[in-house]
Amino acid sequence: MSTLSPVRQAWPGAAELAPPRLRAAAWAVDLVVVAVLAALLALVAMWFVRDVLALRDVWSAAAPWSRKAGVVAVAAAVAVLGYLGLGQAGSARTVGKRLVGLRPVQVVRMPEGGLRLIELRIAVAVLRQVAHLADISLLFLRPLWDRYRRTLADQLTAVFVVVDRDERCFEHERFLDRSAGDQPEWWLCKQPDDEIWRGAPPA
Repeated sequence: MSTLSPVRQAWPGAAELAPPRLRAAAWAVDLVVVAVLAALLALVAMWFVRDVLALRDVWSAAAPWSRKAGVVAVAAAVAVLGYLGLGQAGSARTVGKRLVGLRPVQVVRMPEGGLRLIELRIAVAVLRQVAHLADISLLFLRPLWDRYRRTLADQLTAVFVVVDRDERCFEHERFLDRSAGDQPEWWLCKQPDDEIWRGAPPA
């Protein structure tokens, strides 16, 4: 049976780890998308408060700045968790990652010892965005020196970002022979007997 390389290697994945410059390009695009989504959500919230609930306009001069900041913060959080979180679960990718050809994945060790790439589960994808708060102190620069080119959020959630320009980073798994008659795409999901691989021990 074909599997990924042995776990003793630093990176066992068949797909190339994403270079920091490509991650930065994807982030730049996605930040623009998030800003646009957050602005649209803030406008919808303003309309809802003023015209539907018939309450005082959130953006009026009399409204306290804390209320305005709260609306913007909630809109930004919804945009981040929805677009960057749910938007990277399963086979989905953000606009930035799709444009530059990147995909976040996890690696699992199967019971027989082989490794394979899997898609992100919804909980992992959303938790990873929350964990990015820890990257602010490092200005998201950790991929420049991490051997797996990961941010702190990536490491905490055992996520790796790989190059997948032609959407075939999982192609090598399609011929694995495993009993999963009712789940023809089992190789893309974590199975109960799989173990999440977080990286090889330092040499």
